[in-house]
Amino acid sequence: MRYAIVKNGMVENVIEIHPMNAAEFPTAVQSDIASIGDEYIDGAFYRDGEEVKAPHTILLAEIADLTQAVEILMGGREGEAVALDPRSASLTHTERAQMHVEAIQSAATLVLDDAAKKQ
Repeated sequence: MRYAIVKNGMVENVIEIHPMNAAEFPTAVQSDIASIGDEYIDGAFYRDGEEVKAPHTILLAEIADLTQAVEILMGGREGEAVALDPRSASLTHTERAQMHVEAIQSAATLVLDDAAKKQ
């Protein structure tokens, strides 16, 4: 697994360690996202003052935003929402919204499956 070697709140190195040997590196923090020079504060890594987030975390946030947008669309009246996919133009508002909810759920499943494989 990938670990960041942290000293005085800064990542000094990034190395691969077998989890069974991690105890031999007391300043090692398991991370797939840390880079040399990052800050480590309260359990999170920061680069240039911004928290470094794993790609699947960013995608999950985007999926949540899209889900909220679809829920807003579902609350509108028939014909008010613009179709997000041109192929859905002949569908009713509710059918279009349902199609987008299903696409978002599929994307979320793929992201979570990919993240689980990396752990």
